[in-house]
Amino acid sequence: MRDLKSNTKRLVLLLRHAQTLWNQESRLQGQQDTDLTPDGIFKTHAYRQQLLLHPILFCPQHSKIVSSDLKRAAHTAQILFSDTHLIDTDQRLREGSYGLFEGLKKEEIKTRYPKMYEQWINQTPGFSIPNAEPKSLIYERVSFCVQDFITQHTQPIVIFITHGGVIKLLLNKLNINVERPIENLSMHALFLDSAKINIETPVADLAQALSFIQPFA
Repeated sequence: MRDLKSNTKRLVLLLRHAQTLWNQESRLQGQQDTDLTPDGIFKTHAYRQQLLLHPILFCPQHSKIVSSDLKRAAHTAQILFSDTHLIDTDQRLREGSYGLFEGLKKEEIKTRYPKMYEQWINQTPGFSIPNAEPKSLIYERVSFCVQDFITQHTQPIVIFITHGGVIKLLLNKLNINVERPIENLSMHALFLDSAKINIETPVADLAQALSFIQPFA
């Protein structure tokens, strides 16, 4: 597992992109490049108004914004931060590929591939979706990306706009068992210092989370 600790206090915020049509239809998106829905765009603008209550998030000296290069994440990042930040995009933050299941609803998978569906749903040991990206490789690329931006930039806050599967995998690897799906526009926090990693999932009080990196907040 990649060490995500930092020599100084850093606040890493993990934000899932806004809603897409495939979210509405409950399709497995994976690395398919889907667009936000009008409702997803509307809710992102509304969410920005909530974030504006915390000006430090919109100060490039104090916050770094990094997005997956897939459209649904990049568009979310642009709505939230494009007027204040030069947003970095990094393909290492992409969702994992679902291989053969990508683009399908669960009901369609069950109909087309009933045996594999049962193995997938029951998390049968040794089963993997044909042509899907292994979780170990997803975690490796994502954790290297997070670590690179933590070590190469000085801002105390780094916000990663990414995908539900990526966030859930990171949290699970940090011994946080996330059973429910990661909701659109939900934020999760990693509090990093040289001693340990603390986690708030999801963020219940953003002001309190930001107090971690005082005196900047």
